[in-house]
Amino acid sequence: MNLRLVILIAWSALGCRLGLAQDASVDREWEQRQNFGLKMGIGLNSMYGGELRNPRPLLGYQTGFFWHGDPTIRRKWDPQLGLDLRLRGSNFANARPTDTVINSAYTRISLISLDAPLLMNVRLKSKVKDQYRCLQLGAVASLNFRSVIFKGPNRIPAQADVFLDQWENLPLKPIETALHLGYQTRGASTGVQWSLNVGITDLNDNFLLEGLAPVTGNGLRISTWALQFALLF
Repeated sequence: MNLRLVILIAWSALGCRLGLAQDASVDREWEQRQNFGLKMGIGLNSMYGGELRNPRPLLGYQTGFFWHGDPTIRRKWDPQLGLDLRLRGSNFANARPTDTVINSAYTRISLISLDAPLLMNVRLKSKVKDQYRCLQLGAVASLNFRSVIFKGPNRIPAQADVFLDQWENLPLKPIETALHLGYQTRGASTGVQWSLNVGITDLNDNFLLEGLAPVTGNGLRISTWALQFALLF
């Protein structure tokens, strides 16, 4: 089994354990007064749209913080805002052993982005005291400020072919919007969150990379998606 898949499963199992078994010694009065939390997570990320060929999931990471409405107030709807740093992108199955251009085939794109989730929590009923459960609907605005493309089976940065002072980001639009659907449960001290983000922005900004295969510059769509899991503190 792929090591990264093992890490993803283990992280999810740990989160489920923490989300279901809360520490009874937590100062609940303090917990109820604070509306901020920290988030650390991992997820599967990739791209879609036709411009980039043969996309495959890539394991990514995120960390950040969030603000939510007071869970002690029994409202059906509560806002949740946040700010996350995410490492994401996509693998590509382009460097097959039978390919004649195996060393010039792009095999991965890595993105670093600053994300601002704007969510609405829909409270669900919970039979467990001090547990907050909700569905999440909303959007995520992202600033993609670093991008790298790798080529060949060994995933060598393609931008390494030029001097470092000429290193440029890929021709992708820096601002992105994604739709968010998620589920969140929080107890007295920790919580877990599962979410799906689907990008609705076409990031193609005259995406043409000469010397790489498959051929780019077709004017087709480039968008992202992510299936994420996070621990909340």
